[in-house]
Amino acid sequence: KPDLTGKLADGCVLAMSFEHTTANQQDGTFLDMSGSGRKVKKGKTVFRSGRVGQGVQFDGQGDPAGNRGAFLELPALRVLTVAAWVKKEGSGPAIWFWGGTNAPNRAFILGFHEAGTFQNWKQRDNGVYLGFWQLDVVIPAPRAHTEWHHYAVSWDGATRVRYAVDGTLMPGGVVSGTEITTQKGKLTLPRAPTPDERQPPILGAGRADPNWASMAAFRGLIDELAIWDRE
Repeated sequence: KPDLTGKLADGCVLAMSFEHTTANQQDGTFLDMSGSGRKVKKGKTVFRSGRVGQGVQFDGQGDPAGNRGAFLELPALRVLTVAAWVKKEGSGPAIWFWGGTNAPNRAFILGFHEAGTFQNWKQRDNGVYLGFWQLDVVIPAPRAHTEWHHYAVSWDGATRVRYAVDGTLMPGGVVSGTEITTQKGKLTLPRAPTPDERQPPILGAGRADPNWASMAAFRGLIDELAIWDRE
């Protein structure tokens, strides 16, 4: 169960433990444990053993546009920080969280990349990333493609990003166009993105776009998801 006590609860707009007891079988929704009263449609996800109790499994076929495969559509909300336990299955790049819309500086995408996924990212190792669309934070993390790992990604709403893997703040590259700069600690963007908060975020898949055909829907498990509207 997510620890939503004290300061950790401040600004939490969605929290999902994905236990059987948090699923309403009558209306097919998951219970939001943040206290906001939001509902999330269960969709075609299935329960499996999670990192803590139960989690949900995604089949790598999630297609929101065609309403196919396993994905969850979350309520439209302001996203500044996302944390979850995630276990990727199989090889290849994948998107596990897609917020915002398909336009430069208007997205908030969390996913896995492989070396060479995008030429301008110039990555020699597998890793994870936060993509604002043509403005990206790329984190080398070869072991992230195996077993359970905890990801906590925080953006201050302007130009600062922090990306932690298993509780460790990671160095990474900030990519803008063809320019990439390597940084540590709080990563500084060259400009402030403006993700579209009117679009419901998608868990387990991306939004259809021919430019992102190589970025597959997520195959694996997600557990203990929490979203905040603060850094």
